[in-house]
Amino acid sequence: MRSTWFVHGSAVAATLLLGVSGPLLMTAQAWPVQAAHLVLSAGWSWAALAFGLGTRARSLAGSAALGTYALVIAVFAYYLVKAAQGQFETMDMSDPADPAAATYFSWHGFLSATLLWSLYACLLGPLLGMAGYAARRGPCRTPYLWVVPAVAVAETTLRLGAEGAWADPVVVATWTTVRVLAVLALAAATARPFVLRLRSRPAAARDHRDTPARPAPPTPEDR
Repeated sequence: MRSTWFVHGSAVAATLLLGVSGPLLMTAQAWPVQAAHLVLSAGWSWAALAFGLGTRARSLAGSAALGTYALVIAVFAYYLVKAAQGQFETMDMSDPADPAAATYFSWHGFLSATLLWSLYACLLGPLLGMAGYAARRGPCRTPYLWVVPAVAVAETTLRLGAEGAWADPVVVATWTTVRVLAVLALAAATARPFVLRLRSRPAAARDHRDTPARPAPPTPEDR
């Protein structure tokens, strides 16, 4: 029971940290912090969160639940911080004489963004959580180990194609580095079963060699 509470408590802490870190680091000037903001706000990072929590679940249903509510909590934390930063403040242009008095909080913008991404979380969270569970406990783990690196490669490739020409050098360097690491992770996941098989062969051969030979049964002549 204690381990179950620990897993769920860790899941909540990790989701809150991910949800608030992205927008809080957005205005930083130092390039390492900018790179951290880009990584923590990326879709593949959120996919990795649900996937990683799925690996800690004790059942397939538990992994689906962990992945789902983790992403939903992260979405609400993200948009609550964005709201506190003034992201959803808008101006009523019908009274341009007093802009301060005409500024108001757009509940429509806040709720529409939060509910839309919560819907995506409910759709993708179970799949990512169960993929994490299968990657650790399933009979065929390699295809599931491809999930997060493949998402990272796809997302960074799309971002570099759309933003690379005019993006800040920190942005280009961050997405390029993530893509290279994701490709290496794909290669490592693909090579994993072959490496395990090669490592198991010498051990099996050594165990067979070290096993003492059984004495031959006596023949009638020996009796």
